Amino acid sequence: MFRRIFGESKTKENEDTIRTINELQQSEQLMQKKIDKLNEQIDSVEDKARQCLKKANPDKHAAMEFLKRKKKYEIQRKKFYKIKENLESVNCQVQSSQLNRQITQSLHLGNKHLKQFEKTISFDKTEALIDEINETIDNLNETSDILARPIAERNDFIVSDVDLENELNQLNRQIVEDSLVKIDALPSAPSQPVATTVEQQIKQLQRLIAE
Repeated sequence: MFRRIFGESKTKENEDTIRTINELQQSEQLMQKKIDKLNEQIDSVEDKARQCLKKANPDKHAAMEFLKRKKKYEIQRKKFYKIKENLESVNCQVQSSQLNRQITQSLHLGNKHLKQFEKTISFDKTEALIDEINETIDNLNETSDILARPIAERNDFIVSDVDLENELNQLNRQIVEDSLVKIDALPSAPSQPVATTVEQQIKQLQRLIAE
């Protein structure tokens, strides 16, 4: 009777462990979907910021607003990455715990059979086997202690206006550089003085587009 009850208990534990692992994996997949969605939104708002700067009269204010939205998405994405990492870490611990339990059960079973054969082998050999079993258990406990260490805390990313201004300027420079490459690829035209400032380069680009 006791063996039957003990066996049912182990079976339920295994089922609970498998269900926990599956739920953790589903949560990991959900986080990955959210991350993929945020990646699409980040690309979208960055493209809109570029379009604002490419207008005949560049809308710097609107571009800044799109970049602020981009930073918010990046903060959310960073949090989802950390959540996904934590889920993966917990899932690893659960699977390792299940493996440790199976190994321990096997060791107990092996120890039971060793005791059955204890009368047929010498005491020294039996003691050596028990020492090896104890050493294995100690190593497993050390592994479990390492896996049980707390996960480090995170600090939220803080965005400043200076960071946004720098990114806006960098984005503007990239647009100008891309535009100049397109101008160089056009058919030869009458030679003109090279623009010396970013504003002059933008005006030159706008005149070519308007023609």
